[in-house]
Amino acid sequence: ADKDASLPHATCLNQDRCQQAMKKILTIITLTLTLNLYCQELSTSDIQEMVNLIDSDSNMTKLEVDTAKIYNQTTDGNGTFIVWKSDNKIKKLTQNIFLSYGALETEIYLIDEKPILIIDKELHYQFNSLNTEIDYEKDLIKVFEDKIYCSDWDLDPIKVETIGNRELSEKICGISDYSNLLDQAKKITVE
Repeated sequence: ADKDASLPHATCLNQDRCQQAMKKILTIITLTLTLNLYCQELSTSDIQEMVNLIDSDSNMTKLEVDTAKIYNQTTDGNGTFIVWKSDNKIKKLTQNIFLSYGALETEIYLIDEKPILIIDKELHYQFNSLNTEIDYEKDLIKVFEDKIYCSDWDLDPIKVETIGNRELSEKICGISDYSNLLDQAKKITVE
């Protein structure tokens, strides 16, 4: 038995070392599982469920401002900047800018005032080939749409769904390009 005590073994000889090693292993396993669960919780379908809850919130208050007052600049067809709040937090904002050829629409849904979904659209008026002019009485047609699902505002989006191509609007380089809209929304709700 004394010979066995002097030989190195695969098992821990010291109970304190063994307990410390087990604590480290459990901490690593717990951290890994937590991170995996966190990432799974923020799937696009879960984000869409949160968006549906925001849209169905009947307690939201709506504040609408003309974009000319915000940007000190008018567009061909004016524009609106709308902020929806509930429980003193911004839950949604929409910017619609109307131009001679169509409209640019941006919707941002927020949880704890951080974006979870950004929808960016470019819409065009239809062309009337009989009169060879734009037909402002027909519905706008969507030529471009980006749906940007955000799991963490400070990181890259988890998914971007794009339909069509931008024709006249500027390309967005990253989700941080939308931070000006968030700043405007906060400024409007304070005033």
